[in-house]
Amino acid sequence: MLLAILIMPTLGWRWLLGFSSLPLLVFVLGCAWLPESARFHMASGQPHLAYETLKRIASDNRTSLPEGRLAVVKVN
Repeated sequence: MLLAILIMPTLGWRWLLGFSSLPLLVFVLGCAWLPESARFHMASGQPHLAYETLKRIASDNRTSLPEGRLAVVKVN
């Protein structure tokens, strides 16, 4: 509403529409860098990609991966 009060009187509705869509544009562009979850990779039968995702997350958090194996629990 504040955006409409500031933009509409001087620039018009077209500029308001453009400024209103900027957060969506930022989100869409940001999605390209979001990784798939390790759970998705395991459920789709790609444990090597799940391991790589977990390795990258551990690296970003400056920690090491815990010991163990990745396993999928199937729920019906």
